[in-house]
Amino acid sequence: ALSYLTKVITMLCSDVNRCCYMFGEKIETPLKDVTPTYLTPRNLNRLREADAVVNATLQKHGEIGSVAQMPVVLLPLHFDRPSRYDPSTQHAVVIRPITTRDFMTGITY
Repeated sequence: ALSYLTKVITMLCSDVNRCCYMFGEKIETPLKDVTPTYLTPRNLNRLREADAVVNATLQKHGEIGSVAQMPVVLLPLHFDRPSRYDPSTQHAVVIRPITTRDFMTGITY
């Protein structure tokens, strides 16, 4: 169902090429800014921590062999941030599990 919606959205909206599904509480505040993000030791450590949590979760649930690869990405977005003048320091974490047998074709979830 979610993959079908992605196909429909990207077909109908020519300026959209990716869709992100948000899990958790309803997002009340629209995005109004982007978190300034640079390749720093702090941000690299955040990414490593997120990657470790993702891999530990896959391992815990016996799913480590179910995905061929799963990039973990920090988005420079802070959802439900109250309007303020100071820059955000928060990021959203995105995981993109991919299954494939040959690495030439794949299914993303």
